[in-house]
Amino acid sequence: MPNWNHIVREHLAALRLPPEREIEIVEEQALHLEAAYEDALADGLPEAEAEARALRSYDWRLLECELSHAERPPAARAWRPSLELIERKGGMRMESFIQDLRFGARMLMKSPGFTLIAVLTLALGIGANTAIFTVVNAVLLQPLPYPEARQLALISENFSQRNLNQINVSAPEYLDYRNRSRSFAQVAAYRRQPFTLTGAGEAESLAGAVCSTNLFDALGIKPALGRAFLSGEDQPGGNQVVVLSHGLWQRRFGADPRVVGQKLTLNNNVVEVVGVAPPGVQFPPLTEVWSPIAFTSELLGQRLGPRNLRVLARLKPESSLQSAQAEMNTLARSLQEQYPEAYPASMGWSVSVTSLREQVVGGVQGLLGAVQLVQHGADQGGLPDVLRDADPLRIGCASDRHVCAVREPDRRCMQGHGRNSSGVATYAIPSTLSR
Repeated sequence: MPNWNHIVREHLAALRLPPEREIEIVEEQALHLEAAYEDALADGLPEAEAEARALRSYDWRLLECELSHAERPPAARAWRPSLELIERKGGMRMESFIQDLRFGARMLMKSPGFTLIAVLTLALGIGANTAIFTVVNAVLLQPLPYPEARQLALISENFSQRNLNQINVSAPEYLDYRNRSRSFAQVAAYRRQPFTLTGAGEAESLAGAVCSTNLFDALGIKPALGRAFLSGEDQPGGNQVVVLSHGLWQRRFGADPRVVGQKLTLNNNVVEVVGVAPPGVQFPPLTEVWSPIAFTSELLGQRLGPRNLRVLARLKPESSLQSAQAEMNTLARSLQEQYPEAYPASMGWSVSVTSLREQVVGGVQGLLGAVQLVQHGADQGGLPDVLRDADPLRIGCASDRHVCAVREPDRRCMQGHGRNSSGVATYAIPSTLSR
């Protein structure tokens, strides 16, 4: 067994510690060395190699620096640590930092292909992380921009025997839900409709929607400028009016308040601007212009189609989703009795009422559920290592690290990502390489 007290005393002789303190410190450090020595023996190393490993486990220079500082009188402890000690303890002086930057820049310029791959990998990781956060923030963290948004619901239909769920409705069905239900304060219909704006300036394709005249009432919003649609403007020939989104009004018309009353050409039809929606309102998402649906007699006579209308409803204050669903179940049975040829029992037809927020965040919650499953599997140790790091930015950094390690192992380009046995991080590139 090596004489650890003697070995420690030799290494710390230069400090000239007081005898009492020297005995205390030597005994403590000797115990640590003896424990490291016994661990090495337990690993099957010969005595000589075990002793060498135990001695290598200590950073004697750093220990001397720290003890020198600790054993100074209190009045003298405000000394400024040496630059070497700052670097050894994980710090970095400006001169070394600049030298390391120069060295890194030279290495990157010498291999433009490698640099391009590294930058693109990090860019993809950062971009993916940013996109995920943007979606989560907009959909999950931010409330819907409508008053009493909890009262908003979507009405859809299901054909269980055909595995069709939450599909659109026809115009006659929409009118049934609007006129024969009592749980809703407003029931509105809409569908997406692309528009091409021509006439003033360059032609532009716009994401639009056609809707019943009460859509803005159902959403609970008032136009920022002008008015919403009137009740008679959903009749054929009376629907030649539009409401612009706030973003389109600012971008295309320079936020000119005189836009109300102007004539525009949309899909080769002349229409009049009657209002501008408030900021942030784009329902359905990305909509820039709204126009009333023209409920023609032909459209109202086609119960079986086309089923191209989405139905938005606002619950009355005293109603709940559960009571509204119960009422719609009763209404569905009544419609099946009234129109048996349209809704045969073999089709498994039904009507469902779901929260608007649930519909909006459903896809994102599914994605987050998959992420949580990956994380749970990682916590339980049931997934490969590659899936445990299923983070776009982490994967990008790991990819760059591995490419760097494979590309120039002799340069130790990944040097410093570890920690020595005394707990001191060593993540600075040696400055001597840059000279």
